[in-house]
Amino acid sequence: MAATMSRRNPCPAPLADADDICRLDARQLASAYGSGSLSPVEVIHAVLKRADVVDARFNAFTRIDVEGALQAARLSE
Repeated sequence: MAATMSRRNPCPAPLADADDICRLDARQLASAYGSGSLSPVEVIHAVLKRADVVDARFNAFTRIDVEGALQAARLSE
């Protein structure tokens, strides 16, 4: 599977994995964090990838604070 990377999200990862992560609900995310199968940083990278896809199609965002999101995710680990 091809990896995607953009100027907003410098961490390449398969888009399908990012889509799967973005479809998790809060309970599933909490469970994944608790088991160590996902980290907040991994989730933020997935969300940023999804935002790139949505923005390319719909021009949905005027600004995304990538560094702020990554910093908050790192602090929550």
